[in-house]
Amino acid sequence: MGDTTTSTYTIEPLSTSTWPAFAAMVERHNGIFGGCWCAWFHTMHSEKTFDADDNRSLK
Repeated sequence: MGDTTTSTYTIEPLSTSTWPAFAAMVERHNGIFGGCWCAWFHTMHSEKTFDADDNRSLK
């Protein structure tokens, strides 16, 4: 017996217009890496704030 449930997904580049959907998906799953909105790989050490809200803004 096969699964009769179907889902429709739309894949789009991340942009200011798609950010709300991305953020909602991440927050629905307790954030990236357990809620930290990690930006470790996006910044130099001197630019790091080690704050989830700042990292979310950066992303």
